[in-house]
Amino acid sequence: MKRTVNLIPEEYYERRRLRLRLAAWGAALLIALPALLGLYLWERGQCAGLQRRLAELAAQSERRQQLALRVGELRQVLGGLQAREAAVRSALGRQTGARLLAELDRALEQGVWITSLELDRGGRPQGRSEAGRGATSPPAGQGGAVPFRLRGYAPTNGVLARLLPRLGGMATLGPARLIYTKAVSVGSRPAVEFEIEAELRCG
Repeated sequence: MKRTVNLIPEEYYERRRLRLRLAAWGAALLIALPALLGLYLWERGQCAGLQRRLAELAAQSERRQQLALRVGELRQVLGGLQAREAAVRSALGRQTGARLLAELDRALEQGVWITSLELDRGGRPQGRSEAGRGATSPPAGQGGAVPFRLRGYAPTNGVLARLLPRLGGMATLGPARLIYTKAVSVGSRPAVEFEIEAELRCG
């Protein structure tokens, strides 16, 4: 009877089984790697697309907010202009007020901003119209002249210097006198705050 004796150590078989398992795992990894890489690239593309979309939505939201603010500012300016026109028309009478506003519109250069019109009888202001307010004055008498003050801002001193003779040449105003100026900033832009006095011809 033949007997077979296995002289190969058990570690040899263990190492062989380990090598087979490693080879199987390596083959599985090589098969799965392209799929994993494709999935990673797809996910990355989706994230980039979402980030771009979020950026576009944020830009659109900011533009809408800016437009809303601009519309609100324009409405305030329009309300102030309407209030000033209503106050001047009430104070001076319809015909004189309309003529004054029309002449002021022709006399003012671009960039000049009027903040108030003030009438003064007997050294006391009788009426004032400011942007955003609707104050009115008692009606002025027919004939004669009423002290008149105009306040506002001009972009430069040169523009302000040209404004004085233009106001003095208006049919509804007498000679205009500059009684106050100050260099200021409106927003981020330099400007000149001014106050001009003249006589308003009523009648």
